[in-house]
Amino acid sequence: MSNRERALTACYVAALVWLNAYWCRQVFFFDHIGQMNSMHGFWMGLARLAGDAWYKPTWWRYSYDGMPFEYTYAPLVPGLIAGISKLTGWSLGRAFGVVAGFVFCFGPVAMFLMARELSRRAGWSFVAVVTYCLFAPSQLFAPDETFSFRHLRDARRILLTFVWDEVPHELALAMVCLAVLFLVRGLRSRKTGSFVWAGVSMALALLANAFGATALLTMLLCLLVTWDTGSFKRNVGALTLCALGAYLAMSPFLPPTLLVLIGRNATNPYITSWDWGALGALLVVAGVSVGLWLLSRRWRPWYLRFFLLLAWVYTSIPVLNQRKLHFLPQPERYKVELEMWLILLLAFLVTGFADRMPRAVRMVVALLLLFPAAVQVRSHRQFAKAMIRSSDVRQSLEYQVANWLQANLPEGRVYAPGTIGQWMNAFTRQPQFVGGSFPTTPSVPIQLPITGITYLGKAQDVADWAMPWLKAYGVDAIVVPGRDSPEYWKPLFFTPEAFPGTLPLLWQERDTSIYSVPRLKGGLAHIIPETAIVRNEPHDFFDLSQVRAYVAALESANDAAEWRWVDDNHGHIRTRLGPGEVVSLQITYEPGWKAVTGGKAASITSDGLGQMVIHADCSGICEVDLDYDGGWEGKVLRILSLATILGVALWVVAGLRRRKVARVSTR
Repeated sequence: MSNRERALTACYVAALVWLNAYWCRQVFFFDHIGQMNSMHGFWMGLARLAGDAWYKPTWWRYSYDGMPFEYTYAPLVPGLIAGISKLTGWSLGRAFGVVAGFVFCFGPVAMFLMARELSRRAGWSFVAVVTYCLFAPSQLFAPDETFSFRHLRDARRILLTFVWDEVPHELALAMVCLAVLFLVRGLRSRKTGSFVWAGVSMALALLANAFGATALLTMLLCLLVTWDTGSFKRNVGALTLCALGAYLAMSPFLPPTLLVLIGRNATNPYITSWDWGALGALLVVAGVSVGLWLLSRRWRPWYLRFFLLLAWVYTSIPVLNQRKLHFLPQPERYKVELEMWLILLLAFLVTGFADRMPRAVRMVVALLLLFPAAVQVRSHRQFAKAMIRSSDVRQSLEYQVANWLQANLPEGRVYAPGTIGQWMNAFTRQPQFVGGSFPTTPSVPIQLPITGITYLGKAQDVADWAMPWLKAYGVDAIVVPGRDSPEYWKPLFFTPEAFPGTLPLLWQERDTSIYSVPRLKGGLAHIIPETAIVRNEPHDFFDLSQVRAYVAALESANDAAEWRWVDDNHGHIRTRLGPGEVVSLQITYEPGWKAVTGGKAASITSDGLGQMVIHADCSGICEVDLDYDGGWEGKVLRILSLATILGVALWVVAGLRRRKVARVSTR
């Protein structure tokens, strides 16, 4: 690249940063932007309470009866929030605003740099990215609401970034763009450094969001079948090694068991269900992809085929979803990828026609397009000013509920659905029955009451069906937003009238109530006969025969068990055990937990509800110490991660030394 090309590229980058920063500039200075309908509070809660979880196995006891920290959410955005807040002393809300603003500005820059590397045409790459920033072509193919051409002008990226939940998704996509840039540079030059940077970008994409994994896999397949197919085997080896290194480097945060868990939860009908329709949709996408690849064999340059395949895949996913056909979880969210790849395809198809136009005609067309572009810039700024506003979070319902619970039930497990649960741990250390990301729910049985209770409409139904579930999972209180509550989602939309008189009322304001769940034996540890354990997973919400027997055993127990958290990874039980009795601990079972009593290891198994059962070999007074160490998987993956990072670093250093020696020897 010549100095002139570098200077021109820098000007384009500066223009893109200015344009996007002009739209969202206030977000860098507000203490809180107050989008309570979003997952922003959930990410802030992770940033606030993670502690040592960024580098060592840690138990997260604030969601879903507890889970490994790596199951909560991809760590890059929460980690950035935590790091910025700690380094600057800013609030978590402001730190999130800085992260969101950075991602909003960085995404188009990464897209531009990728397009410029692939096409070697900086001007057209800039035009494509500006078009991407100004328009929302997804609304022509898979509209969010009703179809209208005016929605093409929607400031959809601003809405998704600052109002909804797409900051991690957009960051992952930006890192995928950088991965493409460095992979193509590496395939051209075969230089180690380019592949190393590609691996770093891929690892960051995986750390940013689960959509990063899908985007990387699709991108790698499309790149392999469109780039220099004469060197296919060599390219497969290079890309596979690069992707494997990227995964191993970040694998502690995306272990194989988590991948299995996400795949299992994807069969839940509340997320997406795999059926013959899903298989048919997948075959349509794959079949048309093969057809387009064959039909475009004579297309030049090669990157048009690359854009074509990706544009087709990511357009088909949300379009098929609008016809109730889907094979991926949350298919409507792939509109983010749709807009990027489709605009790149269209922009570089237009270059073939534009290049044949006289220069004067191209100048006239460019000048004519400046006016609608300026109108869009102004419209987007007005929309951003309306959406991105400073807010006093202490006046929110979510803060008020969390504050009351922490003051009155600091150790009580709470079922707080909707936005109240998502924001709870941004303010307090309240243990929750839900409060997490549904695709990574750690067990299947716990999903049954989480969804089933929302559909109960009568007081008797709450008493007969909800109460056994809540008691079985150690829930002490439930938050019920009414129809006029400020809570955004109204998740208990059938049940607000079913709770008064059924459960004791603890607190009520702004048409939102907190009810106690009466339990004869409080706490999380209980002594029950081994025969009372729930042996089998319930088939559905109404399969309660074993659950009722288990709850009856909890409430009729003669001896109490005292449970105490020492810290996030350690707990202590003091109780009295008799013959044939076990300790039922209402915390999610995970192989990383170890129990010791009297200096001897005690067996821990899972019951049918996915909770721990401790078989302690003691009688009379019994003390059990529990320790969470992440299990063998966590230890092995951390060793592999460290070995991969050190190995790549040594490889790079050795390469630099060889290059230095070679330069000296040629003088």
